[in-house]
Amino acid sequence: LRDLLGNPLVTGWDRLAAESAALTLLVECLQKTPTPAVGAPNALSSEEKRVIAQTRDLLIRDLSCPPDLGTLARATGFTHTRLNRCFRKAYGTTVFAWLRDYRLEQARILLVRDHQSITDIAYFCGFSSSSHFGSCFRARFGQTPQQFRQCPDM
Repeated sequence: LRDLLGNPLVTGWDRLAAESAALTLLVECLQKTPTPAVGAPNALSSEEKRVIAQTRDLLIRDLSCPPDLGTLARATGFTHTRLNRCFRKAYGTTVFAWLRDYRLEQARILLVRDHQSITDIAYFCGFSSSSHFGSCFRARFGQTPQQFRQCPDM
């Protein structure tokens, strides 16, 4: 991210390097996003897949201020119950449990790639406090964000 943001975009090579860095970041983010199982016994209909994708896009548009479940339901035309049921079919979890996991994955990437403070990363990823972020991170990854930053290969 630093290489991308620090690129002056003056020459054609600069623009090419920036495009490459942006695509690399996009691939890494997409690889971390869970995808629905194909051909599973509780497979989703094409409409449900469309709604799940739409919901996912709405959730990650602004990690620090995602819409509530009622707003998501109105935007997609599903009830909040059906929306959660479809998310559970697709990802094995509810809408906001998926969002928490997504936020933690994004934070993990930022801890490795960026030198922002842990508090800034926590807020950027939508956590209300660095202590809440720290406890969620530790529960998910078995170490604090600071420990992970010092030794990300563990």
